[in-house]
Amino acid sequence: MAPSPMVRPLASSHLSTLLLDVLLKGAVLLLLAHVASALLRRWEAPASLPRAAWGLAFAALLALPIGQMVLPQSSLPDPVDEVVRLADDSANGPAVRRPSSRRDEPWSDSKSASGASGEGRTSASAGASGGAGASPGRSTSALGEGRADESSWLLGWAWGPVLLGVWGTGVVLLLARLLVGHLRSRRLRRQARRADAPDWDERLQEVQEQLGSGRTAEIRFHPGATPMSLGLFSPTILLPDSAREWPPERQRLVLLHEMAHLKHRDLLLGLVGQLGRALHWPNPLAWTGWSKLLQAREAACDETVLAAGEDPETYAHQLLAAARRAVSNHVPTPALQIARPTRLKERILAIVGRDDVASWSPRRRALLGTLGLVLTLLVVAVRPLPNDWYPRAERSGSSLAATTVSDAEMSARRAAEPNQKIQNLRAFATLYGYVRYFHPSDAAAEVDWETFAVHGVRQVTGASSRAELRSTLDSLFTPIAPTIQWYETGAPPPAPHRVLPAADTSALNLVAWQHKGLGLGNRGPYESARLHRAHEDSTNRPPIAQAMQGLDATPHRGKQIRLDAAVKTDTTTNLAHLWLAILRPNQRPSPEDLYDSPISAKNWTRVKPRLDTVAQDARQIAVGATIRKPGTAWIDQVELSVRGSSEEDWTPIEITNSNFENKGENGQPAGWRTFGRSGAEVAVASEQVDAGERSLELRISPQSEASLFDAHPASGEVANTALGRNLSAQIPLALYSHNDQTLRPDGVPSPDRLHNTLDAVQMGKLSAADEALRLADVVIAWNVFQHFYPYFEVVDTNWDQVLTRTLQRAEADTSSRDFLRTLRRMLVPLKDGHGRVSHPADSLTAGLPLQFDRVEGNVVVADTAASAAAQSCARPGDVLTAIDGTLIEEALQEEMRSISGSPQWRTVRALRQLGEGRPGTTARLELRREGQAVACQVARPSDSSTRRRKRRRLQAEPRPDSIDVLPGGTHYVDLTRVGMEALRPRLDTLAQAESVIFDVRGYPEGGNQELLQHLSSETLRSAHFEIPKIIYPDRRKIAGYTGGRWTLPPKSPQLSGEVAFLTDARAISYAESIMGIVEHYDLGTIVGRPTAGANGNVNPFTLPGQYQVYWTGMRVQKHDRSQHHLVGIRPDVRATRTVEGVRAGTDEVFRTALRVLERSP
Repeated sequence: MAPSPMVRPLASSHLSTLLLDVLLKGAVLLLLAHVASALLRRWEAPASLPRAAWGLAFAALLALPIGQMVLPQSSLPDPVDEVVRLADDSANGPAVRRPSSRRDEPWSDSKSASGASGEGRTSASAGASGGAGASPGRSTSALGEGRADESSWLLGWAWGPVLLGVWGTGVVLLLARLLVGHLRSRRLRRQARRADAPDWDERLQEVQEQLGSGRTAEIRFHPGATPMSLGLFSPTILLPDSAREWPPERQRLVLLHEMAHLKHRDLLLGLVGQLGRALHWPNPLAWTGWSKLLQAREAACDETVLAAGEDPETYAHQLLAAARRAVSNHVPTPALQIARPTRLKERILAIVGRDDVASWSPRRRALLGTLGLVLTLLVVAVRPLPNDWYPRAERSGSSLAATTVSDAEMSARRAAEPNQKIQNLRAFATLYGYVRYFHPSDAAAEVDWETFAVHGVRQVTGASSRAELRSTLDSLFTPIAPTIQWYETGAPPPAPHRVLPAADTSALNLVAWQHKGLGLGNRGPYESARLHRAHEDSTNRPPIAQAMQGLDATPHRGKQIRLDAAVKTDTTTNLAHLWLAILRPNQRPSPEDLYDSPISAKNWTRVKPRLDTVAQDARQIAVGATIRKPGTAWIDQVELSVRGSSEEDWTPIEITNSNFENKGENGQPAGWRTFGRSGAEVAVASEQVDAGERSLELRISPQSEASLFDAHPASGEVANTALGRNLSAQIPLALYSHNDQTLRPDGVPSPDRLHNTLDAVQMGKLSAADEALRLADVVIAWNVFQHFYPYFEVVDTNWDQVLTRTLQRAEADTSSRDFLRTLRRMLVPLKDGHGRVSHPADSLTAGLPLQFDRVEGNVVVADTAASAAAQSCARPGDVLTAIDGTLIEEALQEEMRSISGSPQWRTVRALRQLGEGRPGTTARLELRREGQAVACQVARPSDSSTRRRKRRRLQAEPRPDSIDVLPGGTHYVDLTRVGMEALRPRLDTLAQAESVIFDVRGYPEGGNQELLQHLSSETLRSAHFEIPKIIYPDRRKIAGYTGGRWTLPPKSPQLSGEVAFLTDARAISYAESIMGIVEHYDLGTIVGRPTAGANGNVNPFTLPGQYQVYWTGMRVQKHDRSQHHLVGIRPDVRATRTVEGVRAGTDEVFRTALRVLERSP
């Protein structure tokens, strides 16, 4: 095809022709990339796909000059030809084309053959023979020459060099800017200091494992830096000096973001994009494309971070914090910054409005990738369109891009704004929690709050205005909380109701709520009660206060034992007792054993010695004191002694803090395990002593004076809260009572009608198919955490927004399984390793008879021992790439979306749940075995007993016997499979061993903390277990903490050899209590990976519909008061397995411990 005269003068040299070709093809590629980006967003594709589309487009821009020379070039019809033909048709009449096998064969019609007139036709027919019509090529030339005469100023030969010069100048300037940025990056890196603390390397390794990335980076600090990544070949994560003081959560999140960029090789992608933009700078699509590449790159990174289990609100908060710093810190061009201030609003909206990411199958991804590659090759292989087509393509691409961004903004905004129904439910939920847990009226305490939640949800959803919402809330709450007052948000609150008949309150009792954690009727340390009211305990358990201490019975078996102490009481009716119990295997002491030494003296008296014989199979000697009725008892100078026979003298046995002079941090006796419920208290007293300065005090207050602790809301205190829709409420927190009834204003409606309405609600017939039940469950559960979850101070999440999101999801759910998933996802932002939700529908799923592990960034088959069918399909060391057609990373991330806790714990649970499905069905596995692809199927067990049996037989790594002696003399004890009953007979042998390995990769058997007493000659204390004292809503002004710590005095025999402990993220809760003592007192070298980072007593509750919710009700801090939650116990020596090791049946963590012990002096 001959170039048109409009193009030929500009293409007067080879270089200018190549430039036009490259620029025009680049315009088409960029336009296609804009269209693809818009379609992918419309289809809600994973963010990695738009990123890949833009990466392909900019890589193709760089490859265009090479493609021009390498690929065969095809021509499209010349539009100028068609213009000429249309001109000919207009001048000469209709034409009839003869069939021709050659494109350049001339064609003619009767009018052109008979002769033509006009200057143009004369010129055109010169050289034609025998009346043949003019050649179209010549006609084109003639037309072009005629135009050239009219616009010779435009078509001068010098325009080619001018075009090259202008284009080249722009390219040089942009490349120079890129080079300057690169030099600045190198200077920043040189000026920055390396991270010298090993904690940073450990966090980086954790992040790498969480992302499944094999890439590494160096961490450096610079005083003026904002978090960024730089260095194409030697990646560096640059952090400000202040990052050393950040909380661990923020440090980990920033590293996670930067490592996500490095995993995606975004530095290389950015370089490709900048070079492509520099070569095509005259094209506005190159600049809008670069902007969209940056957006897609950040969106893909955000998706990776959130898919790794991070909370959207926490992540968005950190982006905002980083953006504030970025405003004043210029970042070098090649660097990757965690949050640039530009377009941050859209990014934050996309993050917080993010719902489930669509999971696209590998086949669908491959199809789109192939289509994109084919289109790219077609564009490169086809010769360019004329230049006057370019502005049309430019305008089309720009318009499409603008439309795409606008649609995304509107979609994000709509997702972020709750509708009227959700706003009404939010208002009800807020008021529900305030009244149920903090308004102390008798009418409120008598309400069936689960039924009330269902009834309230049904009432408020239809309120169409603020006035109607206020009226509905008033009709719901006034019968049970008549002193609530409503007012317009922003206006001053009204004066509180005055319901006292007189100013004299001497005959009145103040009633207010007190919470030790949240009392839900479970066995444990949590209690809720109202002042001057009988304790509302749903289990109707009587009050009791107790202090006890346990000692190893082994050295005293077969001997006589005697307990003696000084005692005193204020009344003989309080059922106070001093007791001694010999604990034997599978046998609990009877009440007669515990309560046969009553304390009745009102003056200090030595109690009649309690005598007993230590049985030959006794495992523990327990001494203690108990009080079970109102009153106070004091104990001092406790003595315990043994003798072999009646002819021998008594020999004292050491009891920790036997005179109670050592007072613990919570006012309780150090070294003693204490327990109090329903208003009972245990404390160290100084007013009543037999000797010394302190004694043990056990007290149960009369119901008229009972309190959980001293602090409580004062008379007149109120809580003010905004409910939404410009409506606020004022709720009294303390009320006076007279004649055992809290005072009410005159004329308020009785609660009887509300009770009748609630009695008519048939809760037993409701299920998750009922929207009201689902929404009520969300209201109930959200309030428990809103007011009582103890870790919001270290878990940075927008819990208020979680309410909105969960209500929206619950509204859309249609089945119990759907709603179960919604409740589980509700708990994810809490990052509570104990947090989970169970339901009878769980029995409808079965896992695979396989054990998976995360090894070197891969999901690897670790064990197949549970099933012969599984062994025929998979082998240890096989890398799982897909399951049931879903890429394994997507499948794993899908599991993690419903799992709460630290990243390491969420990975553990996700691996356990991977592949779950209906019992009796088959899972399709796609594996990679030594470089070869393998596909097979594994059946899920059909019955529950088979499922449990097969799961028990699986192990993540090969382990020796539970108690074993290894070649070389090292002893091995698996504390997850053996308890102290089996271990005590081996203690003498272990004490003589040169080295011992204790395995805590999992949950230990009960009582194994006793082992630690044989590892230290000093008394050991556990971490701080603390229950918050709560009297105000929203965890405001917490009144303090109560709780205790283990006290573990030394025991014989003492192990004298070198000790190593194996642990990892499977160690949670009780395991971390043990490992925390090992860490603090340096009882051995810890080898492996960090533990789960979740400790403290679980406080479960049941929602209507049989949804059982588990969560952590107390705060646990390390010995030095540093954070344990999410951090866990970090190893002294980090060790992980390898794929090759799994394949060979080798436990590298175990071997690392052996090497550590061998190197020990």
